[in-house]
Order: sequence, then C-alpha cells, then structure tokens
Amino acid sequence: MISIGIILLFWQKSVLQHKTEKNYNAGLVGALGYINSILAPVAADTLGSVKSAANDIQCYLYPNPTVDVVMLNSSQTGKAVVSLYNVEGQKVMAAETTWEELAKGFNVMMLVKGVYTLTVESANGKATKQFIKK
Repeated sequence: MISIGIILLFWQKSVLQHKTEKNYNAGLVGALGYINSILAPVAADTLGSVKSAANDIQCYLYPNPTVDVVMLNSSQTGKAVVSLYNVEGQKVMAAETTWEELAKGFNVMMLVKGVYTLTVESANGKATKQFIKK
C-alpha cells in the first residue's frame, strides 16, 4: 500500500508547483483525486475476499493463511475447474473437481510458501480468491 510519506510528498510537490490560491486549490483537488484513484481499488479488496464482478460467483476461502488445505464455501453445486497461480502469474496446478469437494478442502500442502491466486470456473461463472501459503 502507498505510504503516507509518498502521499504527503506528492501533495507537497503539487502545492509547490502552484503559486496562486486558485492554482493551489486546483492542485490540491487534483492530488487528492489522484491519490483516491490509487487507494480506492486497494482498499476495496482484501486478501481472501477479493471483490467480484457482477457475473462472478461469490464464495469464501478459508483458512487464510494456510499450511495444507484451503476450503471454499459457496452456494454453488456441480462441476468446477480449479486453477492455481503463483505470484508471478504462472499456473502451478489445475484440477477438475466439484464445489462440494472444494467445501471439504483443496490440498495445497505441496506448494512452496507464498501468495497464490485460486480461480474456480463452472457453468455459472468464475470465482477468484487469493491466499497465503505458510
């Protein structure tokens, strides 16, 4: 996340560039708008509960962080295709399963420590969650 020091530095720079009160106010509003555009998407998403688009499937991934198994709770049933990506975006695992099996647990014991993105696709849409493997 962007540190307060960077935000203040950006604000100070925009203030110093504008000498009149009119330009000062315009610079401040512009700087705050820019900062808000950066922070808003970050604040909206938290690890394990990524905000979904309207056509995406809602589910909850736990435990997060995990050591060996992650579970997905959802009202979905039926077949699902699971893809697992590392922090570099490389697919490290793919499997066909069911939503019922995902609720019981998905084994991630063999993964190295790090942050992963789990994507589940089914006939009703797609769910994407992030988790930390300890």
